[in-house]
Amino acid sequence: MPNFGSNIGGVGGLVLFGVSSLWQSPETSLPDLAYTINEGQLFSTTWGDDSVFGSDPSPDMHYWDGSSYVDVTQICSPFALSRVSASVHSRAMSRAMLAAKTHPSDCLLASEIGISLPSAFVFEADTGEFTMLTAPRVINGSHPKLVKIKAPDGRNIPLRMRFNTSVIVEVLLNGDRTPSTMVARGSMAFCMQLLRNSIAPLCWKHLD
Repeated sequence: MPNFGSNIGGVGGLVLFGVSSLWQSPETSLPDLAYTINEGQLFSTTWGDDSVFGSDPSPDMHYWDGSSYVDVTQICSPFALSRVSASVHSRAMSRAMLAAKTHPSDCLLASEIGISLPSAFVFEADTGEFTMLTAPRVINGSHPKLVKIKAPDGRNIPLRMRFNTSVIVEVLLNGDRTPSTMVARGSMAFCMQLLRNSIAPLCWKHLD
């Protein structure tokens, strides 16, 4: 079972995805319920005052376990995303790095770190930084595998999903307002598909 771990801030990486093409268990059924991360705002306040990162706020992570969808409908339109400022991207990236130093991870969902955006963050080992991926639209995919999701904090989440190991996507990269088309493989491909499964389907109807 390959590991997709990382070294962030000198801390050893944890397994995020375990992949096996031999499992016969059915994929986990997705829920009907949805919950809202932050009412009427992009960033939760449970991290303390993190508007300026002069000192690290206390991370308050809530890793998605598949028990309910995330509702971010307030931002689920191309127009709304086009109005997200560059400062939001900077703040989100800082929050992702802080979360990963606490619990090293290749993949973070925005909802897991209290951000109401249809975004995910994938750690790039060659740069030592995260890439922010917003509103990915999967154009094509290949080589499906059954993937077991593991929480970076070590909790066992009984969640398995069938993901493509390679996908062609149209996505907003690092706060860009114009989408880019790219081929994603491995943990980056898994992370974007996990994001799409975590957010209420109505959001993707507005964005795709």
